[in-house]
Amino acid sequence: MPAKQTRGAGAKKPDHTTETGRAAAPTLTENDGQPSLYVQIADRAYYIWIEKGKPEDRAMDFWFQAEAQVLSEHQDRLARREA
Repeated sequence: MPAKQTRGAGAKKPDHTTETGRAAAPTLTENDGQPSLYVQIADRAYYIWIEKGKPEDRAMDFWFQAEAQVLSEHQDRLARREA
């Protein structure tokens, strides 16, 4: 049986997939050091879930609510930068 090929020292795997070919987890920070949008949304959804009493059946509702809030805030920040 042929030996498994490995990457050389210091070689990087592509950022978008893992070695199994699955999509990689989102990065935690953006280039400016701020938390990524994914992390911001996850954090916001978590706090909404806490505020609502930790119901087990509304995770997607809280995610979409958090996503709308975070993306709206992000758009506002971008608009202020361009003004």
